[in-house]
Amino acid sequence: PATAPATAPATAPATSDAPATAMAATTVTTAATATSAAATPAISAAATLRARALKSLEPSSRSGNTSPTRDVLKISQGGGDGVLTGSSSNVLSVAAQQIDPAGKNIAAHMLAEIEGLEQHIQHMIAQPDVAEALKTCHNWHFDAFRLYKVTKGRPLQVLGMYLLEHHGCIKALDLDSARLAKFLHELEKGMPIQNPYHNAIHVADVTQTIHVLLEKGGIKRHLNQIEVMACIVAALVHDFEHLGLNNDILVKICHERALAHNDRAPNENHHVVAAFRVMHRPECDFCQSLSRQQLNQMRKIMIDMVLATDMAEHQRIVSLLRQDLPGRLGNDAHGSESCVVKDSPPAGGSGSKEDADAKLDEKGVSLMVCGAIKIADLGHSFTSFQVHHKWSERLEEELFLQGDEERRRNLPISYLMDRQKAGVTKSQKGFFDYVVRPLASAWTECFPTSKPLLDQMEINLSQWKTLESPSPSSPTTAGSVPTVSTSNSAGKR
Repeated sequence: PATAPATAPATAPATSDAPATAMAATTVTTAATATSAAATPAISAAATLRARALKSLEPSSRSGNTSPTRDVLKISQGGGDGVLTGSSSNVLSVAAQQIDPAGKNIAAHMLAEIEGLEQHIQHMIAQPDVAEALKTCHNWHFDAFRLYKVTKGRPLQVLGMYLLEHHGCIKALDLDSARLAKFLHELEKGMPIQNPYHNAIHVADVTQTIHVLLEKGGIKRHLNQIEVMACIVAALVHDFEHLGLNNDILVKICHERALAHNDRAPNENHHVVAAFRVMHRPECDFCQSLSRQQLNQMRKIMIDMVLATDMAEHQRIVSLLRQDLPGRLGNDAHGSESCVVKDSPPAGGSGSKEDADAKLDEKGVSLMVCGAIKIADLGHSFTSFQVHHKWSERLEEELFLQGDEERRRNLPISYLMDRQKAGVTKSQKGFFDYVVRPLASAWTECFPTSKPLLDQMEINLSQWKTLESPSPSSPTTAGSVPTVSTSNSAGKR
């Protein structure tokens, strides 16, 4: 052994190149084996941790969650940036760090950012002026402009977090509150501040109306926890990335959104599609604890609700509220028993038979929540006249801005959008008579505890009639229009 290494190289060249080649191959093989041996422990350890983590996520250990694959560790392949997008449990984090150390810093930085956002929102909620404004969200009358002011331009983030906590969704569904904060932050960023009407203040206003319909309007008893959350989140996303233009002009100019959705509700389809894209970002995916079935249920309700805000759907939904929903609610003697399911207790329910009997079937729930967001989207019509009038002026200005764009493009100027003619503030009597009142009446027939909405609507209508009536000092009047279109060309109010 001591002399072999010295003699072998000296004699090998005189005989043949084969021994040298063999030795070189042996050296390379030995080096490769050594490198592999050195790498194996880290890879094996990561693989073991990953296997243990995935095993712990099997359905049997996740209390009813039938979709453990949502918690699988996913590492992005682009540019070597490994990002933890699944469960944030320690064992998966360790595995991620061992597989891709670069991903550790990115994940840590992202985690710090979203946790900071959550802390900031919670700090704002605790501020006395914000807390005082949030107390009023439980009332039928609500001023979203006040909330916008005291939250310094963050009404959507603050109200969204507050209401999801208030309804117990975060705790009951084990939502990731830090990622929820990031999701709400991105939603607010996506609401153009330059829009006079379709902005974050309007979204907060609609969300508050959904909340009060849940709390006081009589609909929460028919919903389970997933459906309650879906209602609130649908309101939060229902106008995401709104352009301040209605569907009609998007179709006329062949806008990208109209092309993407074949001219069918391009605004509403975009709102919900874009919102789901944000929700699926690793840092915004606050629903990782939900099963596939729960996610599908949430997604369906949100899609139904957002698409229902298309004014082209108005008459159809009002008709169904009058003719279909009362029977499903048991408000008459026909069909209610067959439309009730008893396998999912309402939100906050004990799971008893009495609780479950209030739960509508899937079609009934869809119709009810679509009606609710129709009410909420016109919610300012049911609040104090001072706030309602302010919203009407903002809507009028936004419609005039669309009319300006139509004029610039040499398009026919849509109804109520010509600055040189009377706008929506001069046609509210007709709008209330043909749009708002039929909806409110049909709704309160189904849910009598919502009658304060109808009462305030009548007060506001009376105020508009007074403003639109001729007076000695104003011999001419724009008056009310004989009919008010609910098609896309009338704009979304």
